[in-house]
Amino acid sequence: DRLRGQDVRRTLGRQHPLAAEKGVVIHSAMANGWYAFDDDAQYEAALAQAKGEIAVAAAYGVDTMLVVSGSRRSPEKRYEKLTAEEQAKVDAATRKAFAELVPLAEKAGVCLALEFVWNNCWADPEAYAAFVRSFASPWVKIYLDLGNGLKFAPVGTWVSAAGKDIRRVHIKDFALDQSVPRGGEFVAIGTGDIDFAAAK
Repeated sequence: DRLRGQDVRRTLGRQHPLAAEKGVVIHSAMANGWYAFDDDAQYEAALAQAKGEIAVAAAYGVDTMLVVSGSRRSPEKRYEKLTAEEQAKVDAATRKAFAELVPLAEKAGVCLALEFVWNNCWADPEAYAAFVRSFASPWVKIYLDLGNGLKFAPVGTWVSAAGKDIRRVHIKDFALDQSVPRGGEFVAIGTGDIDFAAAK
């Protein structure tokens, strides 16, 4: 069930000590959906959601929150790179939102880790890393997903570009097939085209 407001803080305040007692490490939290900062009609709601989820992460004692910025794309464009105009809009909207979110995250002790996903914002590894580094903040880092970006570049390229700005890693495997729009499919670890040695 979804919890809100003070109910969240009370519930998580009980669950966090219990997890610690059982030796369960909660290494990160994921937002309940994507932040459509680039959609003017959804901006304020997305910003409020992000603020609330920073508080939830802190209540859980989690130091990293996975952040997906940018709207979900239409089915016919889902697996295409953004145009330069579309990417510039996401960049500007994310910066606007982060101007409010980063101070809150710092106060809460929660790092905002941007992940590349299937809305294809920052589909270029160097541009992705450069955008994150442009904040020059220890509270804005990269959540690297090994499978999501393989269509656009090898894992080693993503890892090299992100470097020390990688905060967390999603370990997945992906079998390339450029004959399908998605560029392939997720498969069991060890059966796809991820070069895990390059990800070390």
